[in-house]
Amino acid sequence: MNSVETPEIWTLQRLLLWSTTYLEKKGVNAARYSAETLLAKVCDYQRRLDIYLHFDRPCTPEELQSFKHLLQRRTGGEPLAYITGEQNFLGLDFQVGPGVLIPRFDTETIAMEAVARLRLPCAPQQPAILDLCCGSGVLGITVAHMAGKPCQLTLADIDPAALEYAQRNASRHLGAGAWHVLPSDLFGAIRGTFDLILCNPPYLDQAHLSEREDEVRHEPLHALDGGRDGLDFYRALARGFRHHLNPGGRMLLEAGYDQHQSLASLFGDTLEKPLFDEAKRFRGAVITPSETP
Repeated sequence: MNSVETPEIWTLQRLLLWSTTYLEKKGVNAARYSAETLLAKVCDYQRRLDIYLHFDRPCTPEELQSFKHLLQRRTGGEPLAYITGEQNFLGLDFQVGPGVLIPRFDTETIAMEAVARLRLPCAPQQPAILDLCCGSGVLGITVAHMAGKPCQLTLADIDPAALEYAQRNASRHLGAGAWHVLPSDLFGAIRGTFDLILCNPPYLDQAHLSEREDEVRHEPLHALDGGRDGLDFYRALARGFRHHLNPGGRMLLEAGYDQHQSLASLFGDTLEKPLFDEAKRFRGAVITPSETP
């Protein structure tokens, strides 16, 4: 990796301009955002805006050295969220790191559908929620946080590293509320029933896995790999979800933009509602335990 040369004394303004150009030349997406985020981190600023409020401040030699190291990591393809240790999702900051999937904008569609359902007058007053394949816990924690009522949340994942992040994030955003983490391979260790099952399973097929971007290659393969056709986890979910839903309960699934017809074929009439984002891209589905009329 080529070394990164920086002037001995630069103000935040000059360093931001220089580092943005440097990252652009290295082919880093959203170079300005990356430069702002990394510079704010080394300056111990809580907001990127603080850089602009202190544009004339010179960086210390220690800050320059730290910034150089972070730039090297970024140009090496490491995701920005892994470098900073956090990713924002619907206004909440989630701790992430190597070994756990980084929360994505795609998941917001599922989260907001779940929140809307929990806020309906007919919804349970203390809903029991299961987040399968929870990863960092972003889906279940966000839904429980935004529901506007006390929730009983179970965060389940087969990966111990993911559960550690989920536990930290739940403590951060839900405090000592009614939640717990559970090691489970899908429904394997799940006992009891729920009003809402949330799941963002691995759903990339082999073709998409082989074509994934360099940054995505830093994320855990087991959190992405959905088998040859990307549907392995959906098949398992289709076999087991009915046994874990309360009357009137639903399962909300995230899926790939091109998997609408595959899920429709797999779940049949139990696919109650396909979910699309604002750009009309397919993002997932609402599944009911009984066939729709």
